[in-house]
Amino acid sequence: MRTACSRHEGNLYVHLQAAAMFDRHDLLDEGAREHEMARRLQPDPAAAPAATPVDLNGLQQFLGDVDRLLRAIDGPTRGPTVAPSTQRGN
Repeated sequence: MRTACSRHEGNLYVHLQAAAMFDRHDLLDEGAREHEMARRLQPDPAAAPAATPVDLNGLQQFLGDVDRLLRAIDGPTRGPTVAPSTQRGN
């Protein structure tokens, strides 16, 4: 874990896993150091960009257009998918 931490110094997930492993093996000082490093590597939630809003009406319209296009491509030649009955009589 020490080698992985030194090779991937800026990787939050490596430090979190190292902290957990050090804690499991009762290496509390090293675990605390890795927990602190992981805290420092956490991105600032205030600095994160706002989520891009999704235009649901536009998406619905697009999917409707795709559906109409596929139906037009299938055309009237596409018949029912039910197999004809093999029984005589009824």
